[in-house]
Formats: sequence, C-alpha cells, structure tokens
Amino acid sequence: MRHPIIRLLVWCAVALSLGSGTGLAAGLGLPQGTWKLRSQRNVSGEPPSFPPGLVMSLDGAGKPAHLNAPVPASIVGRDRMKFTLSADGRVLTHEARGVHEKTGKLYRYVLTWDKQ
Repeated sequence: MRHPIIRLLVWCAVALSLGSGTGLAAGLGLPQGTWKLRSQRNVSGEPPSFPPGLVMSLDGAGKPAHLNAPVPASIVGRDRMKFTLSADGRVLTHEARGVHEKTGKLYRYVLTWDKQ
C-alpha cells in the first residue's frame, strides 16, 4: 500500500514554483531525485508533525515513487502547498497551510528538504 503523502504530492505538484520564479505546468511534477527532510518549522497553529529524517524519492518524471516512513494522513487532500526549488537545485522548500482536523483552527508550516 502506498503512503498517503504520495497521493498528496501528486495533487500538489501543480503548486510547484521554481526559485527563478518560473512555474511548472500541471502534470510536470516535482524535481526528480532523493530528498531528505532537514527540518520542519511551525509558523502558526498546531500543524501535523513529520518524521525526522523522512526520505522521499521522486522518479524521472518528478512523481513520488517512495517514502521511507508514514506521514500524517490528516493532510491528504486538505493542506494547500507551495514548493520552491533553490537556484542551485539542492534545496526544496515546502510551504503548507491547513485546518486542524479536530480543533478546526488554521495552521501553517514549512518543510525543508535537501537533495541527496
């Protein structure tokens, strides 16, 4: 069974924007390669927590192919996300906002991924 984040990332790929300000058209996916979660910064509210050291692999088409740990199922289809790739292609910043499923309060968080 695939992890919920895979479906989430496919859904969110249309929100990807590159550091140069150039956006990708829907369906082009995220930048390929293996990415390791460096940090999670909670901006506001009570966002879900992601496992430290989470590793995601993206295939040649930039579509999610594998994650080494489960992620919060509550974000699937709910969180609004924006991805930004650094100019050198080594850091992927993942900004998200959503609504806490139990309290109904808004939250925001930023995940930083390093290319492996």
